[in-house]
Amino acid sequence: MSAETTLSPWPRLVVGIGVALIGVIELAENLHLLDGHDVYPIFWPAALGALALAFLLGRAGHPSRNWGWLFAALALLAALKGTRVAIPFNPFALFWPAVLVLLGYVLVRRALRGPAPRPQPDGTSVSSFAMLAGLERTNRSESFRGGDLTAVMGGVELDLRGAKLAPEGATLDVFALWGGIELKVPEGWRIDLEVVPLLGAFEDKTRAVDGQAAPPVLRIRGFVVMAGGEVHH
Repeated sequence: MSAETTLSPWPRLVVGIGVALIGVIELAENLHLLDGHDVYPIFWPAALGALALAFLLGRAGHPSRNWGWLFAALALLAALKGTRVAIPFNPFALFWPAVLVLLGYVLVRRALRGPAPRPQPDGTSVSSFAMLAGLERTNRSESFRGGDLTAVMGGVELDLRGAKLAPEGATLDVFALWGGIELKVPEGWRIDLEVVPLLGAFEDKTRAVDGQAAPPVLRIRGFVVMAGGEVHH
């Protein structure tokens, strides 16, 4: 994914507006200006529908677009819940189980594709884990092959601007939960981004490679949950 196809910011924008509106509704309810029981049956279908459109239209062609169908289904169920149509369950009770099912699917698919190269003592691969903390690493390998980066309520920054890719390219597995991952790469690398975000984003801000027959490829794959990440020069 090149800089020209950077992920749309619409999902994050919709979530931000939705959170702000919930605050306004709660404030108005505390001031006895309205009753939330009258507002939320209209708010939730509209908010979930807007989020579904943000994923479906704003991220066409990206794996995260699949989340749009989940939010569309929840929007429909929430709308039906507010009508006389009988629904024997709470649609919002399905959200986190559905998220776990999808997360499990992504992890199983990732396992079947095979792991990224294990860390080597010669520095050709990396393995970094940060939890409730920040971690900064620099790699200057002459034949970088990849590795894995994990951030849980923390941040991981990897500087690869002094490294060179192995002839066959490299693969980085990333996972972030309420955290962030930042990658810095040299000019001339081609980025193959296969990260699936949920209520977050992982963006490619590198410049497109022109006039190079077979540029080295850095494949970035993984999952970010309510987290963010980016790769840039």
